Amino acid sequence: MPHARRTRRRRVRRLGAGCSLLLVALALGGAAVAAAVTRAPRWLPSRQISPGPLSRYTCGGALPAMNARGDAAVSFGCEDKARGTGGSEVVLRPATGRFTAPVSLDAPVADVAIGDGGQVLGVGTRGDAISPAPERVVAVAGSTRTRSFGAPVTIGSPMSSDSDHSPHVAMNGHGDGVVAWVRQNPHGEGILASIRRAGGRFGAPETIPGSSGRDPQVGMDARGDVTVAWLTRAGAVLALDVAVRPAGGRFGAPTTVSRSTQDLAALDLAVSPTGEAVLASLYGDGSIAVVLRGRHGGFGPPHTLAGPSNNYLVPVAAIDARGEAVVAWGRPYKSDVLAAVRRPGHGFGPATILSRPGEPAGEPVLAGGGTGHFTVAWATRTKSGLSYVVARVKSAGKPFGAERRVTRFHGGGEGFAFGVTVDALGDALAVTGADGRVQAADYDPGRRSAR
Repeated sequence: MPHARRTRRRRVRRLGAGCSLLLVALALGGAAVAAAVTRAPRWLPSRQISPGPLSRYTCGGALPAMNARGDAAVSFGCEDKARGTGGSEVVLRPATGRFTAPVSLDAPVADVAIGDGGQVLGVGTRGDAISPAPERVVAVAGSTRTRSFGAPVTIGSPMSSDSDHSPHVAMNGHGDGVVAWVRQNPHGEGILASIRRAGGRFGAPETIPGSSGRDPQVGMDARGDVTVAWLTRAGAVLALDVAVRPAGGRFGAPTTVSRSTQDLAALDLAVSPTGEAVLASLYGDGSIAVVLRGRHGGFGPPHTLAGPSNNYLVPVAAIDARGEAVVAWGRPYKSDVLAAVRRPGHGFGPATILSRPGEPAGEPVLAGGGTGHFTVAWATRTKSGLSYVVARVKSAGKPFGAERRVTRFHGGGEGFAFGVTVDALGDALAVTGADGRVQAADYDPGRRSAR
């Protein structure tokens, strides 16, 4: 019987080993299936993030921001028809969580930014309490961790003769922030900026020496160096000026990086964490040009991406931590969207058409993050008459992927707007304000579980 017992033990051991191997195989097979599922990039179904129902609330004008970790903030405007009130709302989402209920802000928000610690800054303008004519720049700070916002603060001028407008905000990964805007008064106009260190307060506004113009764009790198670009005029010559403020220092005198006798219609500035920058501008003759800055040194000469045209749309720019950059723009007369890509250490390649032939495409939006992750989105209408926000995604070292539908909408309506943003791993967020509501859709690149 001892032999019989040994035999049974061996059989039990073999059976146990077989079960273990089976469990291991099932686990590996399940992991392979899961990996196959998570490796398939896709846009997830969109969902409403604005208050409802539509019979009571009308919302639009969506602005998204996302940091390298995937924390997100979306601002938009809403009107409560039942109460006859309206204002700015913000929803927040931690990287591993869900969007909060909308937070009402006692300040208008025209631009929003977020740091890697979840710090959020929103900026806008509002009229003086006594006279509606003078405008003031106001800012509000919040956090995706506390899921709350503080009271708005005025960072513009207290002088009644001054009018501040056109604010833009930027933050770096550490949570340092900067706001730049235009000030007008009886003595002229200038470009101002205010710095806010992470967790601190906004410093006194600094006037950039010798500055005047419109549409200031601002960026901040990981060290805290600030770059501001704007459009200005000197007689019959229009120029694109840039000023730099090193971390802890002061703004230097502006440098003109582009001149033209044609009108400079618009510009967009993107600054990487390492300090590289790309400036894209639209000239009055319809041509589109870029100016590049490397990690060390100033901006180089303008490079034309698209020659004169009857009708180009405003270009948008993005640049990643390695210096890879994308500029995208639209052509209304051909109803298409184009993009040009710059590999790190090289110039921009030729423009390629991103939109589908035969489907009208509107003005694009663009975002970049991490190393080589870019998303371009635009609104289109299919041949069957359906309207969508669609997007194409680019991963590091690869061309743009196929066009994918993100959000369906009807007429768009007042306050129609949409935007995209990307984190360091390539997860993207697209928001659409249309038909009285705001919807959000996530892009899962397959590197981690979908939200």
